[in-house]
Amino acid sequence: MSSKTTLITTYCDLQDFRKEQMGDLGLRVFTTFRAMRDTDRPTPAVLHLDYHVERLLASARSLEIVCEPPEVSILKNEVLACLESSFKQFPEDQTLSVRIVCSSAGFALCASRHETTWLPDSKIKLRTVNFERPLPEHKTTSAVTSVLARKHAVAAGAQEALLVDDENIVREGAWSNIFWVNSAGKLHTPRHKVLPGVTRRIISELFECRFVDITLQEFLNSAVEVFVTQSTTGITPVTQVDEHHFVSGTATREISMKFSKYVSRYLGEQAQ
Repeated sequence: MSSKTTLITTYCDLQDFRKEQMGDLGLRVFTTFRAMRDTDRPTPAVLHLDYHVERLLASARSLEIVCEPPEVSILKNEVLACLESSFKQFPEDQTLSVRIVCSSAGFALCASRHETTWLPDSKIKLRTVNFERPLPEHKTTSAVTSVLARKHAVAAGAQEALLVDDENIVREGAWSNIFWVNSAGKLHTPRHKVLPGVTRRIISELFECRFVDITLQEFLNSAVEVFVTQSTTGITPVTQVDEHHFVSGTATREISMKFSKYVSRYLGEQAQ
């Protein structure tokens, strides 16, 4: 079932959305995030919806998917209007998983019951996979690399894949960005050929972060603490990469606490 506003076709059934908006060979870009509401915040709130919309439109322009994309503020307001309607489809839910796709036909949004890759407060294992996403700076619906990489990781007993390119440079997770802290307490994340994730952007704004490209061996030798980020799960500590073990230590806990406080404060301001 779907409905349409001026710019966006809205869905509340994820299978219909995938079939109609993510299933053909046309070039499409998308973004995914959580929308939240509660008794103190009846209007849907999204952590930096502006960042999601900016990235989506930047990709649409760069890849020439849409000839004349709308202004960020216009699309953002349309998304919020769609979310108001979507929550009426799920009156008992306080959090929805939201996907927005941009194609040559326009924009489509699906808001469905919240689902996460792994449970909140999880600690996960990564498995390195020698894959690199095509158009890595863009979040496209051509997701075969990420899907296959995740399958390889799960088959090896891990929850997420760590993509390493042909030069053995660490890039990103199959569906996440990666960060690590070295023995000097310095925070790092890969610089090039990665998705500019929204949570990655927020972390780099909140903390002093070094953007570097290093080999897998350099990463394994220098990293003391490791975590991955996603818009749907936030910060998730990593306890193992292949056969190498890591602690979920003080640095990761402090980053997670400060990030959580920032999220609460930001969403609280949106409710005012």
